[in-house]
Amino acid sequence: MEKTILLVDDEDDTREILARAIGRKGVKVLSAECGQKGIDLYKEHKPACVFLDVKLPDIEGPEVLKKMKEVDPQAKVYFMTGVSNEDYALQQEAKELGAAGYLGKPILIEDIFKIIDGL
Repeated sequence: MEKTILLVDDEDDTREILARAIGRKGVKVLSAECGQKGIDLYKEHKPACVFLDVKLPDIEGPEVLKKMKEVDPQAKVYFMTGVSNEDYALQQEAKELGAAGYLGKPILIEDIFKIIDGL
């Protein structure tokens, strides 16, 4: 069965670059530019994992994660952020909310591949 992952990031370049790279691994990629669309796509497709930006224009990442966990308590959601001065607090919050992991930007595609390979 083909794996499906969901990218939720308001930066078009980030979504496009990651989607292209991940797609070359034979993984189906869904993408959303805002939190609400990410939640809707999650409900509809139940992807194997989600890469979720912390800062989104409509709903903050932690709130999106909560909504996804309501749909599926086993949701594998990895936070992505370029905010470094809040790193520790965000990592703690991510852990408390049940995030599967936390990736700092710039995202290393090797880190994404390790996660996908482990699904």
